[in-house]
Amino acid sequence: MVNAEVVNAEPDATDARLRVMTHPAPDTRRRGSAPVGTKTRRVSAPRQVIATDARQRARQPPAARRPTPTQAAPLPELTATGAAVAATVPVGLAAILDAAISPGLGVLFGFVFILSSVFVAVLIRWRDSWAAVAIPPLVFVAAAGIASQVASGSDGDWVSRTSTDIAAAVLDHPIYLLSGTVLAAVAIRCRARLE
Repeated sequence: MVNAEVVNAEPDATDARLRVMTHPAPDTRRRGSAPVGTKTRRVSAPRQVIATDARQRARQPPAARRPTPTQAAPLPELTATGAAVAATVPVGLAAILDAAISPGLGVLFGFVFILSSVFVAVLIRWRDSWAAVAIPPLVFVAAAGIASQVASGSDGDWVSRTSTDIAAAVLDHPIYLLSGTVLAAVAIRCRARLE
């Protein structure tokens, strides 16, 4: 038989709630259980952990409590999809701006393309590192297609105009395409050596 008793805890700074104390009947009580009529106080686990951590930090000398300058926050990692978006958006905007200012793609597009290719290779998570080399050519073709919609140099239907402008961009600016892809591969190789 189990008796249940409501114990009114004294109001104090930490806990002023009513507690229900359950214990076996007085004749069958287990060793170590609280006697009938005693007040109990529950201590939650997070309070104990915080108090223990605070005590451990207080025992350490002040120099050990400060973070060392070498403890830098880790860089955020991009998934393959996130890396593709992170590369396509700035390169597409640079292609639109470059095509609006001058005919075709120019130096602004090339600079942003190479910079975003290396940026993606540095921030992509290691599991998706294969995508760091595959993304730059795809972004280049996508940006050339976007720029062909802004530029008014070609005639014809949409498909022929876009495909002609993409082929012209690849043939006119292979140095941007190759340097962005090669620098992304070099960045991945350097990351492999560092890790």
